Amino acid sequence: NQALLAFTYVFAGDYDLARAHERNVRRLCPIRPNWYYLIPGQIEQCDGNPGDAVRHYEQGLAVEPDSPLCRYYLVFAYDQLGDEEASRERANEIHALEPEANGAGLVRCFSRHAGLRDSFHRSLQKYGLV
Repeated sequence: NQALLAFTYVFAGDYDLARAHERNVRRLCPIRPNWYYLIPGQIEQCDGNPGDAVRHYEQGLAVEPDSPLCRYYLVFAYDQLGDEEASRERANEIHALEPEANGAGLVRCFSRHAGLRDSFHRSLQKYGLV
């Protein structure tokens, strides 16, 4: 599955290969579930482009507005951009959707790079999501 390969390469830190597989996902799957938007979002976020990541995560939200999944990553991306108000808004939406929200599992599978994982964890912790 191209989506799983893309996630694997994001996790490993090979963003060029991740992008190649993500392009295949878009070609093969023109109508995608919200979690497919995590792939290009994570590629951009991990590669130092949180503004581009926001665009992808917001597209995922448009596909499935009641899902908390993309919101976790938006909290982090907005936090990286210094937009605490937007991070807090998305965190509050997660709490409304899932009162017992816990993004610890998402943190563990975000990246093999400890620095990225730690930044994601600190951001989610800051907004009460781990």
